Amino acid sequence: MEREEEEAKTEETQAAPAADGVPVQVVYCEVCSLPTEYCEYGPTPQACLAKAVGGVDIDAPPQEEVKILPGGKKKVVIKETPKVIIKKTQRNKRKFVTSIIGLESFNIKLQDAAKAFGKKFACGSSVVRGQAGVPDEIDVQGDVEYDIVDFITEKWPQIEEDMIEFVEDKKKSAQ
Repeated sequence: MEREEEEAKTEETQAAPAADGVPVQVVYCEVCSLPTEYCEYGPTPQACLAKAVGGVDIDAPPQEEVKILPGGKKKVVIKETPKVIIKKTQRNKRKFVTSIIGLESFNIKLQDAAKAFGKKFACGSSVVRGQAGVPDEIDVQGDVEYDIVDFITEKWPQIEEDMIEFVEDKKKSAQ
């Protein structure tokens, strides 16, 4: 009985009343899940602004397609918009490896792309085959994270700059 009373008290204190005694309603952003007044300090301020203004939704939900299987069963197939992920991983103190994931969704042969990256940046480049459930990626030796965006959009015009996403890892795990 006492525990229920304590829980009720803590629930009352969590909703801080405003000056007039009415609890404040906090509106959260759908993109970054922060309160809307803190979106500019969040991880994706441009996406939050685009959503708030009503412009193009950067993180649009994937398109759904319904397939009818034999026997009358329906299967929902989700089509995601393809994107390229560029990941920079620190190997040693001053050595980096830049990984490019997602080029195969644009019908680009990874072996040819790895060869082009190696020639363009004068470095080692290789295709790393992913295990079950992990996509294949191209590893480029060196910190070419920002130069590679211009090269990708120039070499393959079907990939636009807004389809490229950056991810940064701290250290590559020893395997």
